[in-house]
Amino acid sequence: MMPITANCHHTQPVFILCIGAPKTGTTWFYNYLNSFECTDLGFKKEYHIFDAAYLEGTDHCRPNKNLAGSSSKSGFRRKQEAQEKRLEQFRDNHDEYYDYFASLYSDIISISADITPSYMGLPVEVLSLINHEFKSRGIQTKVVFFMRDPVSRIISSAKMAQRVGIYAGKRFNRDSHIDEILKELCKLPTVIRNSNYQDTLHNLDSVFDQQNIHIGIYETMFSKHELERLSSFIGLQSRPDWLDKYFNRASTPEDEDIQTAFTQSFKQLLSEQYSYCFDRYPELANIENWSKHAESIA
Repeated sequence: MMPITANCHHTQPVFILCIGAPKTGTTWFYNYLNSFECTDLGFKKEYHIFDAAYLEGTDHCRPNKNLAGSSSKSGFRRKQEAQEKRLEQFRDNHDEYYDYFASLYSDIISISADITPSYMGLPVEVLSLINHEFKSRGIQTKVVFFMRDPVSRIISSAKMAQRVGIYAGKRFNRDSHIDEILKELCKLPTVIRNSNYQDTLHNLDSVFDQQNIHIGIYETMFSKHELERLSSFIGLQSRPDWLDKYFNRASTPEDEDIQTAFTQSFKQLLSEQYSYCFDRYPELANIENWSKHAESIA
């Protein structure tokens, strides 16, 4: 039986599968989990094992083949190379992935996690396999999925592409107008897939018991109540001081002309997502960005 410490409450190992969505605070979530002494998240935040294996347009998630070289590399470069080699082993044999995480648990460590936002596109059969493999190793899988107003989330992705010059493996001209970057983003399979909250929620419902699914809303998640709800779901004692910590946060422009920023076909997808989400979570209609952008693309 796993020990119950002051901050963690588990009677068996727990694996947190955080499947996104991108640009919804997953880096904050990773750092929050890492702040507890009963967690060991391994050597990365995002492992990209299953998206690289099963999803279209994820070649950029595969290991960097150019890291091999002389022994004169820096310690950081050698560590990076070792990590890439380990990831390649995980992708070649998924049992290596499951066994690696199983090896992290101890009398002290009761929680581990893979926080890969693009996992939100995984089909039912892959989610079922992940759940089964961890269960066969005596580990309970709990899924965390954060949603953000779809238009704000995509604009945030575009701002990141503009800032760093690359997104989802595609390079962008940093001098391009945000509107042009948005149009290009909306053509990418990964961006289309990661905007489909409806399919993700359906797939989760098909595989996991409701008590093992946590749905968080980005616009409200940094509140005392929501932090307590998230922490309780994981089995942690809430740490309110983390409500004022931010990672990779960028301002989201509210004056973008989204009527020209999104193609007509992408507007249709987003319109369907707003309709489904409002039906399932009526409280979303009371959140300003959700209601405003739903009306804008109608």
